[in-house]
Amino acid sequence: TKRKELYDNFSGRHRNGTCKMIGIRTRQALHFHHLYHYKKSTSILSAKPNGDRGGFDKQNDDEAEDYLNNVARGDDASSSEYLDKMIAQALEEENSMEIPATQQKQSSSHDGNSSLTTLEETKKMIEQQQQQINLLMKLVQSRQPLPTNTERKTTSKKQRFQASQATVTQQKAINVAPLKAMLFIDGTWLYYSLNTRDSGRDPVLRKFGRGWQNYYKVDWRVLPKLICHQIEKQRNSKITFAGSERPIEVARAMVFTSAKKDTDPNSIRMRMFREMSNANYDVHMMETIGQGEKCVDIQLAVEMLHYATVPNAYDVAILLSGDKDFVPALVRTRQKGKQLCIASMKIGCNRVLYESPHIRDYDVVWLE
Repeated sequence: TKRKELYDNFSGRHRNGTCKMIGIRTRQALHFHHLYHYKKSTSILSAKPNGDRGGFDKQNDDEAEDYLNNVARGDDASSSEYLDKMIAQALEEENSMEIPATQQKQSSSHDGNSSLTTLEETKKMIEQQQQQINLLMKLVQSRQPLPTNTERKTTSKKQRFQASQATVTQQKAINVAPLKAMLFIDGTWLYYSLNTRDSGRDPVLRKFGRGWQNYYKVDWRVLPKLICHQIEKQRNSKITFAGSERPIEVARAMVFTSAKKDTDPNSIRMRMFREMSNANYDVHMMETIGQGEKCVDIQLAVEMLHYATVPNAYDVAILLSGDKDFVPALVRTRQKGKQLCIASMKIGCNRVLYESPHIRDYDVVWLE
């Protein structure tokens, strides 16, 4: 470092012409001579080693001796040329060493930029893969898992039936022929149930009051549809009818009743059966002799059994009554392979009809 400072001081003072005394210039020349050889030893001036002398080439040493002699003689021209030559060589060497360093910095900056670009691309790829994974997870979670063997065993029969029904309803409906039903109405029982019951027990009288027949009319066309709707609800909820999509429709509705010969045509009784006839009911009106109406039950039972033996007459027989005298006819009708349903009112239905087994295929449809 000290020799470097001497070299700088010497070169600056020599060029500025400030060194006028020979002694000072001689000492500076000696210092420069040592510095010159020091630079050669560190390859700054790219001097070639000479194996014969164990030092450096002879030409440079001779130039240094000439420089010293010129300094001693005071020949500034030749000494200045020598110094300029040495300084020019030193500057060229320093510039040649700075250029690779600059290139190295540029290459390192380029490598840094390329590494940053690679990191950004890798980050983008990771984000895209994460988005794909999230999408796959959503698709998997949206699917319902299949039940295990343990869950299948613990599932009750009712749950399996409900699941099968839900699957059936989702499927495309198939056009099938509906079940035929015939409605057999005990007209006499129906008339007394609607008009002559105790007002405290009859829901119709309790809601509309006595004499409601003079202010309201019954839409008899709706009655078969309401009964069929209740039967279809039971078919959809019962395991015994699982898988059946056939609707039910009433093919014929028959009414069996009687009246005395001198009954007023404008009475509530006669007006009720006339309205039922206008609603497309088959009304079988018999003449009552005396106080009894025993022939009505027999006629209804005979007609039910007769049509049960007629092929394709009906699939379901619906009895609208509350009289227990029809139990034998119901049993025989079921033996013919027909389904049976009972429609009645709670205030006028005998308990045998809803408590006895093997006389019906559906629960009692309560008109209330």
